[in-house]
Amino acid sequence: MSSFRVDDLRIIESTNTQVRRINVITAFIQLIGKRQVPSEILKKELENWSKKEAERNEKYKNATGKLTENDGSTTAFPKYIQLLSSIGLIRRTGNILSLTKQGKFVFNVFKDDQNNKHLHLFEKIIYLDLFLRYDADIIICIYNILYGSKNPMNQKAVQKQFKSFLVDRLSSKLKYSTTHTKSKVAERKRVIQVQWEKPESYAEHFVAPRLEWMSDLGIVEKINSGSNTTYQMTVQGTNFFNSFNRNIDFIDFTNEWYLNNFFRKSSILFEMDLKESSFNKCQLGKLLMLSSNFVESSGSFKLPVRETLFYVSLSMLILHKTIIESSELIAMLEEDIIHDNQVFGIKSSARINEGYITNKIK
Repeated sequence: MSSFRVDDLRIIESTNTQVRRINVITAFIQLIGKRQVPSEILKKELENWSKKEAERNEKYKNATGKLTENDGSTTAFPKYIQLLSSIGLIRRTGNILSLTKQGKFVFNVFKDDQNNKHLHLFEKIIYLDLFLRYDADIIICIYNILYGSKNPMNQKAVQKQFKSFLVDRLSSKLKYSTTHTKSKVAERKRVIQVQWEKPESYAEHFVAPRLEWMSDLGIVEKINSGSNTTYQMTVQGTNFFNSFNRNIDFIDFTNEWYLNNFFRKSSILFEMDLKESSFNKCQLGKLLMLSSNFVESSGSFKLPVRETLFYVSLSMLILHKTIIESSELIAMLEEDIIHDNQVFGIKSSARINEGYITNKIK
């Protein structure tokens, strides 16, 4: 497949073994909200949340990655700040924390009354999107390790193999990288080979949180047996990764795959019951009007393409049980969409996050 190309290096650099809890990430987003909040105030608010969560949630109480332990603070707070910054959800200016445009979109989706009864599913699909866009190389590497094992593996066993699998992955990625990506991949490979003198120690901070994220998303099955915890791929998780763009045995998450497959494959991963239904310009117009409640405008009568299309597809999938991919929406927007005296169009870009949707009065 000579046309196969990978388009980016997707590795979250600043992870730590403590940042394992998706519900903690959600708590950060919900408590920051639309504020600009000093970090020490947010820390106290999150510690109060953590104590209450531990009282009502046995799983959280016994988990690694909590913000509190025995009424005291853990050291996890700044580690989560680094993670949320790395996946584009928060920004830090001095001691002040606030949500980014992407973070505000996630906050708005989570707090919407209509979405609340499906919050768990909204969370899963949103975090699946974020983790793949920013961290697919690490997640696919862990998939390759687990998929290649005949038996479930514990965390230490995955860590032992992690460096060699990651170096092999980056070597393969170099063969198919665009010019833009090649230098980033080569530099990351060089750093791992030169600086990882104790590879299992480095690997722990990559492997431990990803195994938990993948478990929460149903990609990996977590098997608890006494004091021993092992992990194996689920059938749905394996099928999901097998759908990625590939060249022989090398698979990668790319923008092309995302535009054409993300919601269809997500529905399979999360075993959603879908309706046989169509999607027309009238429905798109209504959802584009509604999207302004969730998406922060990037200028006068301009809506960011990625978040707007993601909201439309996400809403159709979860609330209406219908799949509509971003590529289909882009094609529909190439001709103006008219709804309620407003005209929507699209100004595309090679990178989806750089385009915008126009909104004019008819």
